[in-house]
Amino acid sequence: MCRITSNFTLAEMTFTRQPLPNSPSKLVIINLCWGCHQILQPLRNHIGVPITITSGYRSAEVNKAVGGVPTSQHLDGCAADCIVTSAVFNKALDYITRYLPFDQLLVGKSFFHVSWKPFGIPRRQRIDNYYNY
Repeated sequence: MCRITSNFTLAEMTFTRQPLPNSPSKLVIINLCWGCHQILQPLRNHIGVPITITSGYRSAEVNKAVGGVPTSQHLDGCAADCIVTSAVFNKALDYITRYLPFDQLLVGKSFFHVSWKPFGIPRRQRIDNYYNY
């Protein structure tokens, strides 16, 4: 198992249920590491409970199969769809918005999508109720 941080592994950041190839390039791995170190691990440390990653890196084939947009940051290893317990959901969103270098924070009812730009200026764009689920 390749551990990126104390709470996140490369395997969970590239996991897919789709029976399609999903092997990241070296640049994608660098992007995933940046996101884990700068966004996900600080968030995990702050909220004190596990974060379930339902989607991290997606190959073009996986992204298409799951209905992702062609410009998805998942394709570059610069996004994660996350679930946390309802008890810390708002605490997590608040911490990301106030303190972390996120690019986009797209919020659903029970999960959120957070993205990052390791080599650019983040938009810091938060959209609540982006997903209707």
